[in-house]
Amino acid sequence: MKEMVKLGIILLLFSAISAGCLALTNDLTAPAIASSRKEADLENMQQVFKDADEFVLVEEDKLLELKSKSPELSELYEAERAGEKMGYVAKVATGGFGGTMEVIVGFDLDGAITGLRVGKHAETPGLGDNATSPDFYEQFTGLSLKQDIGVNKIQPGENEILAISAATITSDAVVSGVNGLSALLGGLD
Repeated sequence: MKEMVKLGIILLLFSAISAGCLALTNDLTAPAIASSRKEADLENMQQVFKDADEFVLVEEDKLLELKSKSPELSELYEAERAGEKMGYVAKVATGGFGGTMEVIVGFDLDGAITGLRVGKHAETPGLGDNATSPDFYEQFTGLSLKQDIGVNKIQPGENEILAISAATITSDAVVSGVNGLSALLGGLD
């Protein structure tokens, strides 16, 4: 019995030390991870709205109001050049095959998409993660948010994109996230 208690105490000590080391590692790396994430977000914003030289986060009150119209919206920035608003960059969270996908969309004041990138995701390698390839995301540039964008498996028509082969759920998820932004067009000034 004493041997079992001794082993239990040793196991408890190892567990406590391991938990402490993990917590310390998390505390030490969290700022670097957050900084890296912020840099990646800025790079994505610059890629989806190339003409902008500054991105200004929309105020929290306005963002909450817009989220009531577009629940998948997580962040919204005004894209500016020399202090003049040219459009917006939105980050939306949409449900893909592997879980939540982050989609970053730039669009001008007329609702035309200036660019799209897929950020953080858990889509299947070689299939759904092809949403991060230029062959897929470049299809969105120039499409309009004023009408729903469609997904076509064979030949895309007007305001449609070609689905990723064997990853229609991912294609539909990206399009759904983008189409959710159309509700914002009337509420943006």
